[in-house]
Amino acid sequence: MDALTIIGIAFVALTGGIGLGLGLRLLRIGGRARRDVKRSAQAGANASTMRDELARRRLSQPHGSRRTTSIHGLTRNGLLRHADGSYTKAYRVKMENTLYADDASVDRNYNELARLLASIRQRGVVLQFRHAVHPDPGRAIKRHLEAQSQPKDAYMPARMLHTMDVAGLEAEARCSNYQEAQLTLWIRVPARHANDSSRARLGALAAFLPALAKEIRRQGALRFASAVATSWTRTNREQLTVRALRDERECMARASQIFAHVEHSSPLRLQPLAREELWQAVYLGHRMNEHAAPRLPQVEGADIRQPLCAEDIKGDGEYLLHGRTPVGIVSLFHPPTPIVTADMMRLLTANPNLVFDHTTITEFITLDQEQAKRELKSQVKSLSRAQSATSRRSPDPDADDPEAGVARSDIKNLRTDVSGGRAALIEARCYTVVYGQPARNKEELRASIASLDSYCRHVTAAFGKLSGADAGREQPEALRALYHQSLPGELDTRRTDENSKRRPHRSHV
Repeated sequence: MDALTIIGIAFVALTGGIGLGLGLRLLRIGGRARRDVKRSAQAGANASTMRDELARRRLSQPHGSRRTTSIHGLTRNGLLRHADGSYTKAYRVKMENTLYADDASVDRNYNELARLLASIRQRGVVLQFRHAVHPDPGRAIKRHLEAQSQPKDAYMPARMLHTMDVAGLEAEARCSNYQEAQLTLWIRVPARHANDSSRARLGALAAFLPALAKEIRRQGALRFASAVATSWTRTNREQLTVRALRDERECMARASQIFAHVEHSSPLRLQPLAREELWQAVYLGHRMNEHAAPRLPQVEGADIRQPLCAEDIKGDGEYLLHGRTPVGIVSLFHPPTPIVTADMMRLLTANPNLVFDHTTITEFITLDQEQAKRELKSQVKSLSRAQSATSRRSPDPDADDPEAGVARSDIKNLRTDVSGGRAALIEARCYTVVYGQPARNKEELRASIASLDSYCRHVTAAFGKLSGADAGREQPEALRALYHQSLPGELDTRRTDENSKRRPHRSHV
């Protein structure tokens, strides 16, 4: 065999080996590509499932320390279910353009709203109006530009003047000189069923002792104090009313009657918040560091207390740090006297100095009319005894305590108004929650606290312009007790005069 034949055979063998190697490599690449395509298809099909799983983990395992809340869950028809068995429904109120309206039309709305409050016979119903104000970043200008006519239908010089005006408005909006407001109504109706567990002292003690024994077994006898605190919190502060399905439906039906009565009798245009909208409003109100709410579980009755309470609220000064945002409260200690007029409220809603983040909250609480009248009668007797004691101690026989005399006269007039069922007594609270700017470091926190102090002074000055009103910033100990009740959905009937000089105002409607 000559050399040319050997070279040819070697070349053919080498070419065949290279081709076989390339073929095997292409087969491996093709198989890997098919596997990758299959995995990609499976990943695309499971993308929504993965997002749902992440949302579920975020909802069930949030970051932060635990605090208490009265909200337990959300029903399918968009009601907040509280741990004591009561229900809350929220509405978006469409505000009317009454800035330049006649005072008579505004007073008519006030009177119709007063008649609505007087018509609610159930005790302990809370109606909370939340007027939230934020700086307008330019959304009003955007809506104006979207609503304007087509350029071809407008006169060119007029378009140029309009563009210059819009540019000026945009510059003012960038400086946060405009505000946008939203008014919402939150109604909490207590729902007590005959089959609910007793909340008496004996019932609380009966629930506390087994919980204490369980905590001692879990933590050990050496941590007895911690076991007592944990079991007391679990059986009292976080007491949950558990009902049978039939009992729950009965309580919900009774609460829905109150909601329907308010919807039909209200002079305001109310739009109920859907379940997702209500969840977003409550979640973002409790978690101020968040910008979006996680997906709500579809299971009715799921416990949502853990994700709501996973953000710290701390502080021991004149402000509280809710997440990264410092907050303060300015309360109206005494309402305007002798009457409230339409132009008074415009000092708060149309004030050019109040263009920062704040929420003005007004609460109305229905009372047991007979018990309220008995309390007024006892107050008159106490004031009479105080006047008599002052007269006996004074060398002047005609001397009286002037403050007791004025208070006695006011209470007598109030008793005259409510006698015969012509009017109803309610409790009213009014305060403003002021927010600073979110801070991420100590320098930003100092600047935000300085701005918060300035904002609180502006709100106090706005309240001070109301004739006969007395308002001021809450003290640190009162702020810690009151701020938790100002969160969305946390409206409560508990009296606030034990923790603050802000006392509920008794008035007749």
